[in-house]
Amino acid sequence: MSSATGTPSTTAFAATSSCRINFGVPEGTPAEVIAKLESAFLKIANDPQTHEKKLAAGIIPIAMPSSEAQALIADRIEAWKPIVDEFAK
Repeated sequence: MSSATGTPSTTAFAATSSCRINFGVPEGTPAEVIAKLESAFLKIANDPQTHEKKLAAGIIPIAMPSSEAQALIADRIEAWKPIVDEFAK
């Protein structure tokens, strides 16, 4: 806290930022189509050149199959729900 202004100083809190890129398909898309798309996206995401370009742009590359991504999204929804509910009042 800045004693002069009473406002938080930059050392009074920590902030994080993340960028997630997720892809979705319409409900009812055949499993074999989903598997083919997932395989292609993971191949691109795990390509060493793609990895290096992401790092150069300040992005920490993390690639995961859809089952892990869905679990992560569900976890984030659950974690943020109380905060969203509080601000929705």
